[in-house]
Amino acid sequence: MLLLTQSELTSHADCPLGWNFKYVENLRPKVRSVKLAVGGAVHRGVEAFYNREENPLETVKEYCANVRRQAVERGILLDDDFDVQLEKAVIMSEIYFDVYRNDLDIYDVNEVEYKFEVPIPGMRGIRITGKMDRLMTHKESGILHLTETKTAAQWDSDINRLMLDFQISLYAWAISKIFKQEDVLVLYDVIRKPMIRIKKDEDNQSFLERVKSTMNEDREKYFIRHKILRSKHEIERTEDEIRMRAREIRRMRKERTIYRTPGDHCSWKCDFRKVCIENTPEMKEALYLTADDIHEELRPQTNFA
Repeated sequence: MLLLTQSELTSHADCPLGWNFKYVENLRPKVRSVKLAVGGAVHRGVEAFYNREENPLETVKEYCANVRRQAVERGILLDDDFDVQLEKAVIMSEIYFDVYRNDLDIYDVNEVEYKFEVPIPGMRGIRITGKMDRLMTHKESGILHLTETKTAAQWDSDINRLMLDFQISLYAWAISKIFKQEDVLVLYDVIRKPMIRIKKDEDNQSFLERVKSTMNEDREKYFIRHKILRSKHEIERTEDEIRMRAREIRRMRKERTIYRTPGDHCSWKCDFRKVCIENTPEMKEALYLTADDIHEELRPQTNFA
């Protein structure tokens, strides 16, 4: 049985060689970016909020403390401003809870961190698996909403950028299969990270207070909610795309023929630039660890992966 996630399908679409390093060779960089920790902390807080945990902000703080502890224990090299960035995650979460505090009155939360596994029609032995942030039902209309929350450094308010988003399409396809829906409604929450730099001679506490004040004063800029409808036609087209992508991944796994697709993604989001240029055993050993779980995104958000 071959289980594929949206992340793996997207990685393969970006560059098969990068996909091979991550999902076939299971390589992970030894140096971890604070960006992953901030996103994980906020995600864990949102999960606690919609699960109606007693103190979701304390959950965020505990997550951040675990991130620091595990990083030290594992000898992971951290960014210089690691701790300050984690404090930003606490601020972002606190304001998010206030912005969407009415959600718990408007929606029934069906399930948080909804994990699914759906066979691809016409492809024996291949299934799509994943984990959606949450499923909620609008109390008045009874309409089921697929809901995702993302943190992003940059974001514009133009909903057009989400109309072709593959993750949304794949999740909507899965919902349509599981719940026998023709159309799927998606709530897509974006939390913009405050890209504010610390001033010369400004201490960390003053800086964090300025971050909090800036986000509170312009909440519409930092907390954005899009409503997106995936129609039956779009869902059917997504199924065709999933089938084609899965077929190509199966072929590459079998034939071991891998090519590169250089592009803008090489400069800003690829963890494998150096081994793409100089792919040697020595380089891999120096820069990467071997993961024991290729689909780490499906694990509970309780620690620093």
